Amino acid sequence: MIRTFRAPGRVNLIGEHTDYNDGFVLPAALDLFCDVRAEIATDGKLTARSANFGEQSAWALGDLPSVKPRGDWSDYVAGVAVELLRLGVKPTALRLEIDSTVPVGSGLSSSASLEISVGFALASMA
Repeated sequence: MIRTFRAPGRVNLIGEHTDYNDGFVLPAALDLFCDVRAEIATDGKLTARSANFGEQSAWALGDLPSVKPRGDWSDYVAGVAVELLRLGVKPTALRLEIDSTVPVGSGLSSSASLEISVGFALASMA
């Protein structure tokens, strides 16, 4: 069974970078999204393929606690998996197909929409 998880991009109408300093913010969701299609895998790996970058990365589930950053988009996927593992949510082997309409580097939270949609996929299919 394939399930799709979606998270929107967002823009801060006021208060950019003040939310973590107890300042006032007014974020708004956009009609731009990151979609993650998730399917159970039988190979013991978390595999993520980015339609936007035309690249694929994979991690053995047993290696997640010690993964090192690669310096690319896949770090967001691995980082979410590692943090869920630290919280006691053991990720299942999955194949993730990632496609996003949120422009990268535009200040519209493309990385957050990726992390949220991947997080829902990993937690929901665990």
